[in-house]
Amino acid sequence: MPYKTIDGITSSVIPFCVKDGIVFVLLGQRGKTSKAFANAWGLVGGFLDPGAESLDNAPRVNSKEETGLEVPPDFMKLVTVQSDPKRDPRGQIIDTVWSTRIPSQLPAEASDDLQEVAWRPLSHALTMNLAFDHQSSLQRSPEIEGFSVVPKTIEWFVTLKASNRAHFRAAARYSERSGLN
Repeated sequence: MPYKTIDGITSSVIPFCVKDGIVFVLLGQRGKTSKAFANAWGLVGGFLDPGAESLDNAPRVNSKEETGLEVPPDFMKLVTVQSDPKRDPRGQIIDTVWSTRIPSQLPAEASDDLQEVAWRPLSHALTMNLAFDHQSSLQRSPEIEGFSVVPKTIEWFVTLKASNRAHFRAAARYSERSGLN
């Protein structure tokens, strides 16, 4: 039986910064004529150019092409690799997802196949319906970067039970054990 190859490799980038204690991520809106997820918001990225760039250089190249942001190679961290055969309607595309901490909300401008880019609070981005499996990739990023995002359900639980000291202490212990504080 002949071996099959994948249809492509992409790299997605999660540029983020922290301003006044709030984590912001840079997202891009896909083009109106995109063959996959037209007009949808998602992570910034693109296809690896075979024979021209390495897998660990592709996110820097794509970040510059898509947004104008130049990221030094030492600032990139691998977050995850997404490989579900059904993640992309164009075929089996393997996505390497990288994060990079930017000192501030640097100006970024949509180019290539994006129609818009915008800095969004991470808490808001996590509630958006992002293209591909970018929601899953974004959820993995805080752990890699060493900060935590408390899910709204846990915040609600702690707030709801705060009037009862015993329940509040139990919620605080759960939060401490689970690393959510």
